[in-house]
Amino acid sequence: MTAPTLPLSARRRIPVPDRARLTGEQRHGTACVWCAVVLSPETAADLGHRPYTTPSVDYVLTWWPRGCRACVAARAPLPVDTATMRAMARQALDVDLPAAVAASLAVMYRGMLRELVPAVRDAVDDLPYEHTDRRAAEADVHRALGDLDHRPRGPGAEAAHALRLAHALLVLTDRLDQSTPGRTSAVPGTPT
Repeated sequence: MTAPTLPLSARRRIPVPDRARLTGEQRHGTACVWCAVVLSPETAADLGHRPYTTPSVDYVLTWWPRGCRACVAARAPLPVDTATMRAMARQALDVDLPAAVAASLAVMYRGMLRELVPAVRDAVDDLPYEHTDRRAAEADVHRALGDLDHRPRGPGAEAAHALRLAHALLVLTDRLDQSTPGRTSAVPGTPT
């Protein structure tokens, strides 16, 4: 995914260098924050507003860093591999899991959900707030975050929790593939 096609919400999450160590041109957005090349409208990619503080003021200020498209593309998050996530989630659905296996799967599913939630949010970020697909995706994300916050207790609770997380993974991978035009899988040749 190149910088122009990367949604602004994803570009906002790319870490930028410490503002205090940048040149005036980099701080003012006329040069790339990473390589310091002078930017033009054709080569610039906005990175969203960022808060900062200085010793001279006691409140938070805002700056708008920019990078060249090459640097932004090099730092862009990798596409989410929904096909692998689906295959891993189906492991919990296929068998009766022992508690130790369920606990390790739950840890793995939590990591996948933490990667998947921002990707789903980014995929629907440009849709109007009232759009049905956006509202459905937000509801799915909300349920998945609730599953992430849940802490299982009692006998058999780990297996049930792994199953909940697996279902959340399947729902969000489907939602991501439906919400991203032309997306079928992050792995070429792998069906979803």
